[in-house]
Amino acid sequence: MPDRLHGQLAWKMKRLMNLKTHPEAQKELRIFVAWLSEISIETKRSMQEVGEELITVDLLGLHPRRSERCELQAAAGALASGL
Repeated sequence: MPDRLHGQLAWKMKRLMNLKTHPEAQKELRIFVAWLSEISIETKRSMQEVGEELITVDLLGLHPRRSERCELQAAAGALASGL
């Protein structure tokens, strides 16, 4: 992912992680994945998988501790920025 897009990527990830309802999160994930598909197919696939997992965990009420959530966000960011 080009360095010039890292700020936008971080903003989009933060927005996704802070949505309150499952439908909102699904919609935002679709928008986010569509944006990523224009940049990198590998990054798109990684984020789609990680995003779906995070949304599912949230929907099931299995809220990870804040430190675990931060680790998941960091892993998603590493996937996106490393490709």
